[in-house]
Amino acid sequence: MIRTYISALLVVLLAGVQIGQAQENTDDVFAQLDAGTQPATAAAASDVAPAEVEGDGSAPPLGDSEMLSLLFEKGLAQYKVGKYDEAIMAFDAMLAIDKYDSRAVAYKKRAAGKISSKEGKRQVATRAQAVADVNAAWNQEPKVLTSVDVSEAAAVDPDQQATERMVARLKAINIPNLDFSDASIEDVVLYLTEQSRKHDRSGKGVNILLAGMESAAGDKTVTTLITDISLFDALQVVAEMASLKFEVKPQAVAIVPVNYAPVSEMAMKSYDLDPEVGSELE
Repeated sequence: MIRTYISALLVVLLAGVQIGQAQENTDDVFAQLDAGTQPATAAAASDVAPAEVEGDGSAPPLGDSEMLSLLFEKGLAQYKVGKYDEAIMAFDAMLAIDKYDSRAVAYKKRAAGKISSKEGKRQVATRAQAVADVNAAWNQEPKVLTSVDVSEAAAVDPDQQATERMVARLKAINIPNLDFSDASIEDVVLYLTEQSRKHDRSGKGVNILLAGMESAAGDKTVTTLITDISLFDALQVVAEMASLKFEVKPQAVAIVPVNYAPVSEMAMKSYDLDPEVGSELE
């Protein structure tokens, strides 16, 4: 009986001591809060790093699927803004992780195709510009009259003067952009005519006509990519690429086949044939 009583008393005393300690800890916590300091338990808890953080404080490495998603988003963003080289680098990084990733394979092929297309247009445009430069260097510039006496001016052909003024207008009109890919010669001529009216200071523009190729005009196509070019040089490039030539007239520009001769310049000649030869031709 006495033993049981002592045991019960010890239990009560121990419980009282624990309650007292808990009360003291609670008082300390409230005192620290009133003083504006962090409680010791919270500070201790903050010192423990989360389970998701490495021991050195850095984030754990990304998995392959997460890395592939990030690389694809970056590559797709570069592809959409036309930065195809940067896009291919991102897709190559994806293929280094997973060489069978269908997204990387497909978009890398598309980006490479875009680069190849742009390079092809650039080469064609460079060749056409080089040919135009050579033609301009070899062809003598039209003579422009600055100051002449009355007797010399009277001898000048009015049509020649009008043609020279037209050449000067063609060189003064600047086309900001000349970008065609397998465009028909009709569409190119229509575009140049509209651009001449838009960028001519007088607002009149230049009449550009197709002549002498009514049946073969559809076979003539133009592919070029040039910026900031005069209308005169643009006509040289277009004519060269379509295997044609252009002639400057007083009131218009005519784009014609290389061997074209207008009816007004044709001459009719008659020849006497031996009667025997004539009978064989019948």
